Order: sequence, then C-alpha cells, then structure tokens
Amino acid sequence: MESVHNEMEVVRMTTKMSAIEELRSEVKALADEILTDPRLNEIKRRLTVLNGLEDLEAQPKTVLSTLFNFGEGGKHSDLAIAPDEFHGKEPLDAAKRYLEKRGDAGEKSALFQDIVAAIRKGGGDPGNEEKLKVSLARSTWDVTKIGEDRFGLLKFFPEIKRGGKKKKGGIEDSGKAELTNAATGDPVLTREFGESESDNEEQASDR
Repeated sequence: MESVHNEMEVVRMTTKMSAIEELRSEVKALADEILTDPRLNEIKRRLTVLNGLEDLEAQPKTVLSTLFNFGEGGKHSDLAIAPDEFHGKEPLDAAKRYLEKRGDAGEKSALFQDIVAAIRKGGGDPGNEEKLKVSLARSTWDVTKIGEDRFGLLKFFPEIKRGGKKKKGGIEDSGKAELTNAATGDPVLTREFGESESDNEEQASDR
C-alpha cells in the first residue's frame, strides 16, 4: 500500500510540475509577443527622456513597473480611492491620509512615488514633489521614514516611541528624548541624545 501511495504522490507532483511548465511557457509567449509591440519601445524611449528630466529636477524616477502596476507598484492597486478623495487637500495632509488608508488595509508603509500617484488618483495635487518628500521626512511626530524612499505613519509602528533612538532596519525618528515625571506623567525637560544633564540645567536657569 505504501508503494502505491508513493507512486500516486509522484504522479501528482509530476502533473503539478507539468502544469507549471505549461503555464510558464504560455506567459513567456505572451511576454515575447508584447515585447515586439512598437508601442512598448516608444514607452521605453520616452521614459528614458523623462527619467533624465526627473534627475535634473531632483525628482523621484518614474519606473516601468509602476506604470504597468507590476511588482511593488501593483500590490495595492486594488485599494479603493475615490476620484475626489484628496481634492482640495494640502499635499502633506493628503499624503498622511493615504498612508493611514494603506495602514488600515494592512500595508504599513508606502513608496513615495506611490503616495504621489495616489494623491493624483484621488483628485489632489501633490505640488512640488521634492518639497512634499521633505515635509514628510520632517513630520517626525506622526510619520516615520524607512530607508530613502518609503514612509509610514507611526501609529502603525507601535514599537517605535516618539523621540526614541534610531531603530534598526532604516526606520528613523526625531532624535529627541521626552522625559516625564514618574509621579504625575507630566513632561519635563527634553534633551537631544548626547546632550549632557548640565546642558539641560543651563537651559533651565536661562528660563
């Protein structure tokens, strides 16, 4: 009986592998067909020019995968965004609202280019993209910057305490420590990391 079971398992595995190979061949054939489309070559040509202009203006590069909703860029393409959701909103406010929407959907962070695309999709205007990126990076009380080009709301990262030290994995915060009275919970003097107690005492005397 055991040998029969093993043979059946081999047959099932072989069938699965055959199905995978067949489907892979079909996908490759379709991809090859699309690659011969002159419109794709035209997109690539124009994208090269666009990327060059984006470099000159220090703006994030538009990538082919985002245009076609492939890979990371297509992961959240089904996130519902009303056509007027960000209409009339300030760019920073719209960006935070989108990050909250992403977080509520289970995706704690987003690439900056995806944030910009979402604002436009919701009828908003991201304005100067570099300025918006800087504003997000400076919003250290409710936004965390991850790596060079990704942001998320701190509310979705409970392990990060506002004003704590820099965490591992590229997650950044404000670099300040907020001290509280253990008895009352009221905030007391704050200091930068590396700043001495004497510096704080000097600040207090000045006040």
